[in-house]
Amino acid sequence: MLNCYKHNISETMSVLDFMRSGGIDIKSAVPFDARPFLNQIQSGATIEAVINSFLPQPHADGTPIQPSELPQSLPAYLINVVPQPMIDGQVVATGGAVSLGTAQTLSLSFYDPSASTSVVTHNVTAGNYEAIGLNPGNVSPDQLTAIQNKLAATQAKLQNNDFTNLTKDDLVGDLLNTTAIAYHAELGAMNFITARTMNVNTLTLPSETVFSTQLKVAYAWGAPQTVSPGGLNMDAKRLLSVVKSKDGNADTAKQYALSSGMTSSALEHSVPEQLFSTPDNPAQGISAVKALKIANDQGMPIYTVNQQNIATVMPQLQVDQQTKDDITNAVNAGKTVTVSQGNINFNGWIGCGYIITDPDTGAGAYMISGNLNGADVNLPSMKTITWFVASIVSVVGLFLLGPILGAIFTIAMPFITTAFMKLVSHDYTVSVQDVLLYFTSVVGWTVAGAGALMIIEAGLAASLLGILIMSLMLIPVIAADYIITMSLIIRTYILSLRRV
Repeated sequence: MLNCYKHNISETMSVLDFMRSGGIDIKSAVPFDARPFLNQIQSGATIEAVINSFLPQPHADGTPIQPSELPQSLPAYLINVVPQPMIDGQVVATGGAVSLGTAQTLSLSFYDPSASTSVVTHNVTAGNYEAIGLNPGNVSPDQLTAIQNKLAATQAKLQNNDFTNLTKDDLVGDLLNTTAIAYHAELGAMNFITARTMNVNTLTLPSETVFSTQLKVAYAWGAPQTVSPGGLNMDAKRLLSVVKSKDGNADTAKQYALSSGMTSSALEHSVPEQLFSTPDNPAQGISAVKALKIANDQGMPIYTVNQQNIATVMPQLQVDQQTKDDITNAVNAGKTVTVSQGNINFNGWIGCGYIITDPDTGAGAYMISGNLNGADVNLPSMKTITWFVASIVSVVGLFLLGPILGAIFTIAMPFITTAFMKLVSHDYTVSVQDVLLYFTSVVGWTVAGAGALMIIEAGLAASLLGILIMSLMLIPVIAADYIITMSLIIRTYILSLRRV
């Protein structure tokens, strides 16, 4: 799945010259390139043994290992990775070891002699392969030709089964770099045409995008437990330009800014789709404008939220709380927000697109929310503990309230627990998993509670037996939880392989 794209680029010489002149300083607390399978793994026989235990053994007949034989996930808590920024394939710094899947921040500082320093912050995950794409003003034809020649050379070596001196950066880094450079190049070309058509002058200021591989992390009580492939991600947080209408009409410059913003958002999904699709396996990406289009095509209302209607529109929005907070903060700051009434489900990605616009200048932020299947929080081990505690409360309720009220309380508990877990995980959708787990829990808890209630009246020994019976009745509930959850994780993983 190609989602909310974070575009990253490996810098070419033209960008490096600009960086080395002191114009841009990159400071990072996270991996630009944290490779869990190569030399970025913290050294040690124990960690290497853990990695090797998950890798398939070579075939006795010498046939190649197939992608389906590779592990579907890895235990994040057993593997450490080391952040290593790279320029032109050379490591320029090394950070401290962190657990695979740990949330990190990447800060890029842009210095302007005539203005204050601008800091752009990206949220990244330890284990992602991040390519930072810097555009000092334009993408030259020579730069594109150099990238094309390098990719052609790598392709020729692969076709000839010549793997000499090929690195992960040659195979993965160059693809990420190409995607980000192509994004800047296409956006620059389309903005040039739009500017000529609308009779405006425009100058691109130093900008950046990040395009990266993504890990899907499952957490338990805030700590990474397992990681699995999560597709590709592009994030264009700094796309700046100076725009001036040739006839002095400020509204013309505003309309250009709106048009350029829409184009930049559309290219976030279309450029990776172009580069990663094959005739038999087309890649599918999501961006703010695409998410809004899908919602509109499905007949979902699209709202324009401003200070005049925010009080009436906000109660109608069926999106996560973080998105609501973003909308509220933007409108309170005088901005206008375009958002769909609710989330869409696009190839397993659940979320919404929304656009924050400055009504005076047309400048905007094109955002998406949500996550794949909402599964980054709903981890089996965390849910098992939550459901077990809820089951104890349910059975105690049976004892204290009696058969009738106790049965009503027992039936209500799964719903209350499900609602609580979804509130914590900011997931406001109802899936097949929720329905199955709800009814399984109702049956298991009611039978366990009623059986224990009758047995416990016989004395202490029978009480212990009742607790044992209750625990045994919970085994199918826990098993169903694991089976359903893991099946969804596997399904998401298979979808990610098909999409990318």
